[in-house]
Formats: sequence, structure tokens, C-alpha cells
Amino acid sequence: MNLGIFVVFGAILGICIGKNCPSVYRRFSSSHTFCRSSSCKVESGGKVSESDKQVILKAHNELRNKLALGQEKQYQSLPSAANMMKLEWDDELAAVAQAHANLCKFDHDANEQRAVENFSVGQNLQMAKGTLSIDWNGIRSWYTGEVQYFFPQYIKPFQYQKAYGHFSQVIWAETWKIGCGVSGFTENNVKKVLYTCNYGPAGNLGEAYKVGPPCSACPDNTKCSS
Repeated sequence: MNLGIFVVFGAILGICIGKNCPSVYRRFSSSHTFCRSSSCKVESGGKVSESDKQVILKAHNELRNKLALGQEKQYQSLPSAANMMKLEWDDELAAVAQAHANLCKFDHDANEQRAVENFSVGQNLQMAKGTLSIDWNGIRSWYTGEVQYFFPQYIKPFQYQKAYGHFSQVIWAETWKIGCGVSGFTENNVKKVLYTCNYGPAGNLGEAYKVGPPCSACPDNTKCSS
């Protein structure tokens, strides 16, 4: 099957994450999420499994590819994307996302609190209630639950609205790295699961994607995925 997304040749070197707060994180924020302690008792999750990494990547890349090929027509026809990148897993983003999930708070941290050295970082959150079971398939709702509110005129210049903020991060063309964390816990006798995904480079600022034939605006060192 032909895809409308790009894969990247070569890797950006990440930062080795240790048990103590790395100086690079302290430089960004004295309260960087990776360095914050939590009294929350994590009962499930605590780390994304290898199989769940593939579920996360598949969910995102299938939806990004759908839009890139100009196949999103359920509510309004969205034009094809010329520069949609294929998402890859990033261990550093995942470590910071897991630290956020371990806080057991359904609140976004500040940009500087989730910052890493290689790029700006975006974030999507989801909370499930009534269970401690982990099911990453629910994150597709970041796209399916919000695409109806996103119109072609919002692509360039991008116009942020809370109604589609998760969707726009999922389909942000220049984002090509993702890392997620998950924690199941009990709060006020209610079982909950918090899903945190961090994205780099961050979306929701600038241009959502370049309109044009799929793969027609490939960045350097990339090829059209097939």
C-alpha cells in the first residue's frame, strides 16, 4: 500500500536519562516533570510495553496517512498533505511522558517542564475511569472525536481552538517523534488510567501541514514510505 508519509534516514541522538535530575532538565525548569516526585501509587502501567508502542505508532500513522492521502472526507473534505512525516518512537519523550503520568494528575505540564534538548514538545492527554486496564486504542479519539471541528481554512495560518487541539497535534505534519507514558491508579475510590503522549517537534503553532500531493514536499534525508 502506498503511503503519504515520510520516513527519516538517520537518527537524532537523545540524552541519556539517569535516576537523578539531569542538568539539561534543570536548565529548562527547576520543576521539570522528569525530576518531580509523586506520592501517587501506580497500580498498572508504569511503562509502555513494546507491543503497546506499536499500537500507539500504528494508530497515529494510520490516521496521519489517511489525511495525507486526502481521504478525510467524513465531515468536510480536508486537502492532502505534501509533507506529512511518519511518527517514530522516542525513548526520551517517553521517559518524560511516563514521569508525567506517574503524577496521576489530568493536567498538562508547562512547555518548559516537559522540554528536551532536541526540539519543542507538544502533549496530548486522556483519562479513562472505572478501570485499571490499559487500552491504547482509545487514543484514536484524539482524531476521530475532533476532526469534525477542523476546517481547511485552519491549516494555514493555523488557528488553534481547544475543540480540535488533540486532533491537530496528531496530524501535525512536521512532528515526527512520539513517546508516551501510562499509569493506572485509584483516586477517591475511583479507578483511573492516565495516558500521556509527548510529541516532537511540537505542533499547534505555525502551519498544520503543506497542502499538496502526498510526499511532494519531502524534507531532506527522507523518502516516501511504501
